Amino acid sequence: MRFAASVSLAVVILGCCAFLYADDSVADKSSSIAVDAEVDASEETTLVEEAVDAEELAETSLTLSVLIKNIQQQGDIRLALFDQSDAFPKQIKAVRKSKGKVRDATARVQIEDVLPGQYAIAFFQDVNGDGTLNRSKLGIPSEPYGFSNNARGLFGPPSFKAASFDFSADSATLELRLP
Repeated sequence: MRFAASVSLAVVILGCCAFLYADDSVADKSSSIAVDAEVDASEETTLVEEAVDAEELAETSLTLSVLIKNIQQQGDIRLALFDQSDAFPKQIKAVRKSKGKVRDATARVQIEDVLPGQYAIAFFQDVNGDGTLNRSKLGIPSEPYGFSNNARGLFGPPSFKAASFDFSADSATLELRLP
C-alpha cells in the first residue's frame, strides 16, 4: 500500500512539473531552433574533423609486409594483426586480417593502412582451405601456426608482450617462421 501511494505521488508531481514547463516550451521555440542550429554546426565540425583525420591516416599509414618461411605444405596463410593485449590472439578482435598463398615453402602477406605503433601477429596455415584453425578433440591446433617474434607459449599462445613488435617505416617488413 505504501509503495502504491508513493508511486501515485510521483506521478502527480511529474504531471505538475510537465504542466508547469509546458508553457515555457511553447514560448521558447526560438531558443530551441537556435540550439538545433548549434547542434548542426557541431555535426559539420565533426565531419570536417573526420575528413582531416582520414587525410592524416593516408599520409601516415604504411603497408606491413610479412614473409613467412619454413612452410611444409600447400595452402593459404591466414594472418591477424592485433594492437591490444586483451584482444590477442582472438581472431575476431584483430584490427586487420589478411591472407596469402604459399609458394615454394614461403608466403608473403601484405597488410595495408597500418599506423606506426606496437602490434602482435597470430597466423596459421589453412592446409584444408576451410578458413579456420582446425583443432583436435583436446583443443590442440592440428594445422601449423605461429606468432610474431616467433614467440611460443608454454601451454597456449604466448603473451602479447612476447609477440609484440614496434612497427614504423623503418620496420615495414617482418620475417617469421613456422616451427
